[in-house]
Amino acid sequence: MGRLQGKRAVILGASSAGNMGQHIARRFLAEGASVLVSGRKTAVLEDFAAHNGCAWAACDLTDETSVEALAESAASKLGGIDIALNATGWGLLKPFLDTTHEEVMAMTMLQYVGPFHFFQSMLRRMARSHGGTGGG
Repeated sequence: MGRLQGKRAVILGASSAGNMGQHIARRFLAEGASVLVSGRKTAVLEDFAAHNGCAWAACDLTDETSVEALAESAASKLGGIDIALNATGWGLLKPFLDTTHEEVMAMTMLQYVGPFHFFQSMLRRMARSHGGTGGG
């Protein structure tokens, strides 16, 4: 029996072949978790899920409505949520003085605002599943 037997995990950021999110998903599956992988590239997610025996759902972390839909889909497909993990990321590798306002805003949405909405949405479902209050 694996260390995550009976746990239900959502892993966001698993839509690029061989990325960190996919490696984490495989490890969670090996440890017995039920896993839903998510990200923006639906074809990659669908292929990964088919080959690894897990669920998938598309999500654009920079869109709050998409994040909320992911939380609902994950709770429905997995029967609840115990673990939420964000493996998304993006590095803007260019000189500071060449960086535009639009690029900073895109990075802020992906690195800060999106994860804020992701974890709030996931924690609301976790509180419902476990009879908690959601922290407030």
